[in-house]
Amino acid sequence: MTLILGEERLKGTLSMAEAIDLIEEAYQHEAVGQTYCAPRQTTTTKTGWMRLMYAVDFTAGYAAVKAFHLTRGVGVRYVVSLYRLQDGELLAILDGRELTALRTGAVSGVAARYMAPKDATSVGLLGSGNQAITQLEAMAAELPLTSARVFSPTPQNRLVFAERMSERLNLPVQAFDSAEAAFSGQPVVVIATNAAGPDPVMQAAWLSDPVFVCGIGSTRMTSIEIDLDTFRAAQQTVVDTDHATEEAGDLQQALTAGVLDAEGVWTLAELVERRPEPPRKGITVFKSIGSALQDLALAAGYYHRLKSRTDLIQSTDLASLKTPKPWG
Repeated sequence: MTLILGEERLKGTLSMAEAIDLIEEAYQHEAVGQTYCAPRQTTTTKTGWMRLMYAVDFTAGYAAVKAFHLTRGVGVRYVVSLYRLQDGELLAILDGRELTALRTGAVSGVAARYMAPKDATSVGLLGSGNQAITQLEAMAAELPLTSARVFSPTPQNRLVFAERMSERLNLPVQAFDSAEAAFSGQPVVVIATNAAGPDPVMQAAWLSDPVFVCGIGSTRMTSIEIDLDTFRAAQQTVVDTDHATEEAGDLQQALTAGVLDAEGVWTLAELVERRPEPPRKGITVFKSIGSALQDLALAAGYYHRLKSRTDLIQSTDLASLKTPKPWG
């Protein structure tokens, strides 16, 4: 039996705090060698591109495939398929939009748990889209926030974001006229943009000390979020997957320039395993590009929460079994 879980069914099913714990648990499994996450594959088409991601969590007993594609002039569609390892059954097909936004925020929440100043009461955000929403929710779930700042290039967008998030989180969120002003004096800064060019969208000169820098927007080789001086000054750099150093433009730039040593970059699994105390001084940097392991963790969480519902769409004939024929 396969559950079909659309976006409306998923909304509100898992809280941000629950999602953060699910993601941390998946990384605990990775830390002891019980997961596999394949490099993402992207195929360019005449109308856009198709991307595939795959992960296995042997401890949890699941595998997941994420497929998402861009159609130019239309947008991106996401689908996550969850399989049970024991017998290969397709347990659920989930709309990936809500899941992706939630897991991206939750991953940053895990990083903030070990990298952000524990007494951080404010955060500066660069970006006001869907990803910025869950990033702020994650920081509010992990840190004792009393205020937040936001900048995005379109004035109306940042004003609407500030108004809606103030109401949603019962937290005063103020819109600023520049990224530098939004980041000034903040112990936590988040870059959640759709930056697509070679020029960094933030500068180390804007940062305070101590500060946790969280970059989640740029995942392409041609796109730069974080400048070289930030990586040069950072006393700790963490990535959500070891594929990040091969795929993220700002990490590649820092490695090529020699300001970042690949051997000194931790994965989030290593961070979760070692559980260090957040530093009291200096810059810490977390760079996230997303992984199918994160999708798997939340897909399994949604499935466990919803599988007993009797009002959901279910199919008995998806992924029908082809049994091996006997030899001879």
